[in-house]
Amino acid sequence: MGKLLPVNVAGHLKKSIHFPNGILVLNKPINITSNGFLSILKSLSVEKKLKLGHAGTLDSEAKGVLIVGVGKGTKQLALLTNLIKTYKTTIIFGNKTTTSNEAGDITTTFKPYSHINREMIDITINKHFMGEISQKAPVYSAIKKDGVRLSDLTRRGFTVEPPTRIVKIYHAKCTFLKLPIAEFEVRVSSGFYVRSFAEEFAEKLGTHAYCIEIDRIENGPYKLSDAISFDEITNENVNRNVEHCTNILNNTEVLEKTIGEKSKTISPTIIATKNN
Repeated sequence: MGKLLPVNVAGHLKKSIHFPNGILVLNKPINITSNGFLSILKSLSVEKKLKLGHAGTLDSEAKGVLIVGVGKGTKQLALLTNLIKTYKTTIIFGNKTTTSNEAGDITTTFKPYSHINREMIDITINKHFMGEISQKAPVYSAIKKDGVRLSDLTRRGFTVEPPTRIVKIYHAKCTFLKLPIAEFEVRVSSGFYVRSFAEEFAEKLGTHAYCIEIDRIENGPYKLSDAISFDEITNENVNRNVEHCTNILNNTEVLEKTIGEKSKTISPTIIATKNN
């Protein structure tokens, strides 16, 4: 599992970091939203009104590469839409949860998985999970309907039918299998949901599954090796990272190679009446 935020370090660094204008790439830990992570960064800043934004939301339970625009660098985030992303994920077969990850409650009757083998997985990838595919977003997601996140509507008791989108898988492989656990690495277009992939892949195998770990190891031209973790935040490291990552963005040839297709919605979000 990923590291939790070292809250004591946050207190020690409060109001001590100068964040220069540009692109900062961080390794987001688990158990915090992308926006929540930015709020903590603001609490570390010597500037009273630091402007921050990010490109590519990561789930609270996911970790990995988060691209952050700082100050005038927020305007450069427009160049970082529709980036190709690479994820590593660990899934567990047999059940579904309300959130499609281990943060949710088990929602289905157990389905056997002992029939699954590596050959079945490889065939399923090649037949159903390469190139353009249709994918339904999770009900617990950052997608908005009339300005409200689907996850918030679901928590309020509304029945949500999330949108179905066309997304693209450039590469996928199973990197580990020891039932009921499987690990995958996928290189995908913007708009792809790893949690939906786990559920839909399991359905093709005749079982259920949910994610127990999601790690974004690449986001466009940026890799984990370009990112700094929370406990590495110092003025020296931040300045070095912003200079390095802003230079990568200014390399047009490198950037263009990592821009993929934009996801296309083929069925809209439907919100039913609130449950009693």
